[in-house]
Amino acid sequence: MPLKRTLDSPATQTPRRGPKRRHLSSSLPPSSPCASTSSLATPRTPAWAVPADSPTNPFGRIRRLRHDTTLPPPTSFAKHLPLRFQLIHPRADGRDSKRDGVYRVVQVPLNYTLAHLRKLIAYVFDPAKKDEITAPYNLRRPPSRLSCTVPSTKGKGKESTAPTDLVGHLFEVQKQVKVGQDGMIEEGLTWVKSSTTRDPYHYPANDLEGTLFLDDESDQWRWEAEEDIQLAKVWPKGGDLSRAIVYHHNAHTQIHITINTMKIPPRKGVGNRPCLFLAYGSISLSNPDGTLRLGTVETTRWNRVGAYERFLEAEAFKDRAAKGVDEDDSDEDAEGELDPDLVRAVCPITAHGLERPKPVLRNTASIRNGIFTFSCLGLFEPSYSLPC
Repeated sequence: MPLKRTLDSPATQTPRRGPKRRHLSSSLPPSSPCASTSSLATPRTPAWAVPADSPTNPFGRIRRLRHDTTLPPPTSFAKHLPLRFQLIHPRADGRDSKRDGVYRVVQVPLNYTLAHLRKLIAYVFDPAKKDEITAPYNLRRPPSRLSCTVPSTKGKGKESTAPTDLVGHLFEVQKQVKVGQDGMIEEGLTWVKSSTTRDPYHYPANDLEGTLFLDDESDQWRWEAEEDIQLAKVWPKGGDLSRAIVYHHNAHTQIHITINTMKIPPRKGVGNRPCLFLAYGSISLSNPDGTLRLGTVETTRWNRVGAYERFLEAEAFKDRAAKGVDEDDSDEDAEGELDPDLVRAVCPITAHGLERPKPVLRNTASIRNGIFTFSCLGLFEPSYSLPC
């Protein structure tokens, strides 16, 4: 008879077990011809996250509607670029009186797109109130001009005057630029143009009979969507003074966006909001006549916590009202597809031409007449069948 071992004996310690195996329904003996190829357990698929660096539906109406009013992820302030926004307009051109005119100096995240930049321009050039202009001075009124000369090709004598019959805004991304001391781009080479109102390729609604837009693509430049051009693509080497953006607000108003060369205080931390450092002069972009105020503008209102977010919310509401998008169907685009920003879980199997699924309360799986049917993630009724 073997001797009993004491409790503190090392031999009595239970050996560590390996990881438990999950109970697989396929290990059960098949009870029907279908059981060997499919199980009665509800199929479970983890929710798939939409990649942040991959456009899910770049041509969807709702994605374009939401993109310019949705801030990108926060980044280090070291990846924010100080930009100078110089306003060029016949009524607000300070160059004729040896002044810098109306301008803004803003630190902008490099992951902002041209769509974000368009909203930012409307925000920082919002007319200042009378008590927000701290040091006004009398500016000699410059001579009135019908349009501003905009350099579109490099070299002297190649400047072209912006036509007055064009409608809508336009971005011109330029390289090999030469910037004057007043912040105006004197010459440059355009290699990308972008506009939600003029581009006939990425925005099919513009390719209609009677719609005015710029000339077709050439060997020197191409159309690109506003949502696809980040500032990191415009300035891949950071503060490159030879690159710039010309924003045509209309036929008479332009904003030249260049790298800021004035001294600004450093910032530490992370964020996704712009910071307005310097502002001079105020004018309404929509109604410039009679709205010009000159002097140093106090920037406190633009840098308050939550001010830019509230502005974007108001812009999103106006965009929805202008485009006829209701809150109830804001999760669908024009083609009836679910908005990927709102629906984080998608079906692993998709099929075209199927009816819109209806919500159910629980997951279901069954075998009827030799046909195995199941619901996807418990969100929709079975809309397709798989033969066993």
